[in-house]
Amino acid sequence: MKKIFLLIFLVFFTISCAGKNKTFSRQIGENSQSFYQGMEALHNFMLEDARSYFSDIIEKDSSCASCLLNLSFAEPDVVLKRNYLNQALNLSKENHPETMLIRNALQALDNTDLSPFSGYLELYNKYPADSYLAAGAFRELQSQDKLQQGRNLLKKAAEKSQKGHLYNLLAYSYMWYFDPMTSEYDQALEYLDQYIALEPSLANPLDSKGEFYLNKGDTETAIRYYTQASIQDPNFEWSKKNIALAKYQQLFIDGNAKTMSFSSENAEALNQFNVGRWNLYNLNWEQAVKDFSNAIDLDPSFAYAYLLRARTKQFLNQDEGIIQDDLDAAQSFSINASEEESNLIDAFIGDNTVGSTNFIKLSEELSDKYYDDSLMAFETVFATISTVGPERVLERAKALYEMNPSFTPSLNMIGYAYLRLENYNKAKNAFQEQIRSAPASANPYDSMGDYYLAVNNDELAFQYFQHSSKLGLEASSLKADSLQVLINKKNEKF
Repeated sequence: MKKIFLLIFLVFFTISCAGKNKTFSRQIGENSQSFYQGMEALHNFMLEDARSYFSDIIEKDSSCASCLLNLSFAEPDVVLKRNYLNQALNLSKENHPETMLIRNALQALDNTDLSPFSGYLELYNKYPADSYLAAGAFRELQSQDKLQQGRNLLKKAAEKSQKGHLYNLLAYSYMWYFDPMTSEYDQALEYLDQYIALEPSLANPLDSKGEFYLNKGDTETAIRYYTQASIQDPNFEWSKKNIALAKYQQLFIDGNAKTMSFSSENAEALNQFNVGRWNLYNLNWEQAVKDFSNAIDLDPSFAYAYLLRARTKQFLNQDEGIIQDDLDAAQSFSINASEEESNLIDAFIGDNTVGSTNFIKLSEELSDKYYDDSLMAFETVFATISTVGPERVLERAKALYEMNPSFTPSLNMIGYAYLRLENYNKAKNAFQEQIRSAPASANPYDSMGDYYLAVNNDELAFQYFQHSSKLGLEASSLKADSLQVLINKKNEKF
């Protein structure tokens, strides 16, 4: 789970050590000890610790440009990342090499065609004793499709510096690019073992080896290493999640998972249907309609796909006649569906007609029966706060997230339940965790915008709505436009 972020953060690692005759000085003031503790935490993927170190230094010395730069590297939240980088740029000296790194990072946020790693290789050649700069130099070569050259650089740098984080990155240069069942993928193992040998007191080397085996489908060995990582450092932020994910994956590999089946003999239609459900629950409704339509094209008698397409169109406030056509089709084709699907369809249509809550109640019964089914479990918390109350939503959503931490929409429901209870700190924490777990998704940023609206911080709310809008969520565009007008009016008064 965590390594999806490693691609983004590990390679931004900053420059600290001496070259043969020169020292690359950083803009850190008199806080070098704490700063390099933060660097070590960052390099070994202890992101919460890294954020804490850098934030504490900034609180004492707001001029620490290097702290802001590295705080941005430890932060998946793009809105916060941008703010940290802008602050760092304002503080950084014009001719300092860090200024180039900050500008590259900022440009990369707005243009994915640009590499944030340009300049790292040149600086590494100037400061070859710097193990952190070597990681960035590898990523610059990687962005240029010079992967083998990058591996060679990493290997020499790791052998010279004996820094574990370089062996970890070297291992992932194989794990990212090769099928887990190939001998090329297995080359990562020797580098992971070297990482463990060099950093025996850290959790991340063990966690990385757990991921190596998880990718190969060896969940038993993966769980063993994840558990060892948890014992090594009980506060390591990834251990509990990764153990849960490995155990959850093991259920499906062993064929023991209790999940609900839907009535279609077309495997691709079922796949499109489940993608649609995921997009529905992530509030990507336009795409969800397309996914359900694709499922129906592949299987025109797929009753439940018609129902969920109708439901999604309701959220989009589409024409009632079009929605009714889908509901009629769902009911008509339900004769070919399972009894459970037919009951869900009847319950939903009945609720639409008389305003009952039978669909939610039936979803809860089926979720209890198919207790390993994340999508069915989410039906019990999705859009139901006003019906079942925030306490019930919290109970269901927390249980789902503990079972399957990759199901990040549950964090969204947790956050809104806490907002409903006016527990703003816990709401913010839930939304922030969702963003950090899925930083490329639009809806988590929209939810954080709603949090900032609730606490009357229009400026930050606007930034989150604006970023969500850039990621394609139309509802966020409307919120951002409305809020921009309000902010402009406030500014005009002053």
